Amino acid sequence: MPAMIRPSGTPARDSRIGSQAVNQTLAVSIDRTRQINGPVSSVPFANVRNLELQSPPADRFHRIYRGEHVRSRDKVILHLYDVSASTDTKADRIASREFDALQKLQQLPCAPRLMDSFHEVPDYPGELWYFSLVDPCAPSVSERCGDRRWEVAERRQFAVLALRALAKIHACDRDGVGFVHRQISPQTLLVGSNNQPVFTAFDLARISGTMTVSPGAESLTADDWIAPEVRVQRLGIADQRSDVFALCATLRRVFDGLTDDEAMFAHKALAAGLAEKSDQRLSLAKLADNVAGQSQPPPPSALPLARYWSEGLEVPFKQSRYRILSRLGTGSFGTTSKFPTLTRPLGLSRKNRGTQW
Repeated sequence: MPAMIRPSGTPARDSRIGSQAVNQTLAVSIDRTRQINGPVSSVPFANVRNLELQSPPADRFHRIYRGEHVRSRDKVILHLYDVSASTDTKADRIASREFDALQKLQQLPCAPRLMDSFHEVPDYPGELWYFSLVDPCAPSVSERCGDRRWEVAERRQFAVLALRALAKIHACDRDGVGFVHRQISPQTLLVGSNNQPVFTAFDLARISGTMTVSPGAESLTADDWIAPEVRVQRLGIADQRSDVFALCATLRRVFDGLTDDEAMFAHKALAAGLAEKSDQRLSLAKLADNVAGQSQPPPPSALPLARYWSEGLEVPFKQSRYRILSRLGTGSFGTTSKFPTLTRPLGLSRKNRGTQW
């Protein structure tokens, strides 16, 4: 995954922060120190413990951590911003961009859920800011594509739902300026329970007509899901049609290498969103209708492998059914999740379980 892409839901697990490193991470960039004693789990920050650095260590402006909430044990993504590490005069606005974007999308099931609002770190007013969100704990498109249990009909359903979800995101405009994601990729688009899409990495999103581009964002021009106009004229030119290209290129990955008629039909239908000229790309609504075609919702299938389980998935066990609330952890012996018993009987229709085509 390119270093400049920092997906909210699927960051690489590259280092565990010790107590000394937590001290350095929170203060070294502004030449201050803080003495922290004991293991990381006993020194939580913003009610989050067991912090693991997910973003590139060289990025001093925006650091992303994965951790565990002290009380609920939910997995949490913590975003920490050091505006003193940036020379941009609008660094504070750039820092709040992802939170502002997610706040606008909280009514949509395709966006991660916020936990803590965007505010200053105590003792560092105007310098350190943070917010947190519930970790979706869902696999990315690039990860889920390797799941052989993911049937073609389900992949096609996911593509349709993702196209319609992006249309709803685009409709969340401000001051008459359309919402633009600007960083859709196989790593930032997640596959949630029941094939529900989850969009992450909103730190480059445009939510108003005056938003500036984040530091280092201009390097996001090398991958094949980047729209042609963005490759040539850089990220500032990106609009909603650029998002259409990025999403269609990402969704085609879902069907790569599959040779049955249904997969090839969807793969071809998505090509209509990849026109070289942005004004020749089909709308998201038309693309969704084309990919759906005349097919019916997929029948209930076998559970995905445990490593692909995510929040909201319903798991049958004996005569009961359970819904996963969150993933507590993954180790050498498997995955631990938290979920309550549902009172509904096992014989549920897919419609009653909340999935719509």
